[in-house]
Amino acid sequence: MEDNKKQVVEKENVEIVKTENVEKENSSTTNKFNKFTKTKDKIANKLNKRNYIESMCERYGKHIVDMVILIKYNAEIKRFTSIGIINYLFNNKQIPSQKAFVTYKWNKFSVKCNGLVREFTYSEPFFVVALIASFTSFTDSAQTAIAEFYGTEISEDKRNEINNDAISQIVKLNKEYSSKNSVDFSDDLSED
Repeated sequence: MEDNKKQVVEKENVEIVKTENVEKENSSTTNKFNKFTKTKDKIANKLNKRNYIESMCERYGKHIVDMVILIKYNAEIKRFTSIGIINYLFNNKQIPSQKAFVTYKWNKFSVKCNGLVREFTYSEPFFVVALIASFTSFTDSAQTAIAEFYGTEISEDKRNEINNDAISQIVKLNKEYSSKNSVDFSDDLSED
């Protein structure tokens, strides 16, 4: 009788092991399938990004999309534009605090302050002023960062490779080969 109990227990253990192995195999197959699906989705997204920008141009107008791309995909321009908008609204007593957050959408932007959200169109004069001013702020910030990097990381013997002719050549090539379709926008391209 004790032998029968041992056999049952052993059978149960074997079944448990078999069940665990099957679950591990299924999990492995599921992971492979999920990786394949994610890769497939990434490829589809890359193919759709160009069409997406074109559809946004048709929907809102190329001039608005070009301007929104400036902000949505340039972190420092976005940051300095937001600071300018918040400062303008605060100084004109349209928001009670400088602790606010700006969100950029394809056809408007919104400012959230103290839990309240207010939306504005891109045709607001203070927005255009803040956007233009952001480039000056960006230039100042970039010059400081580049100077510090240059002084710390670029050796004396490599510094002669960095000159106005090399910079002018890159600027010329950038103008020649730049287009919205040649850039892979990895940021979120959602409607908001």
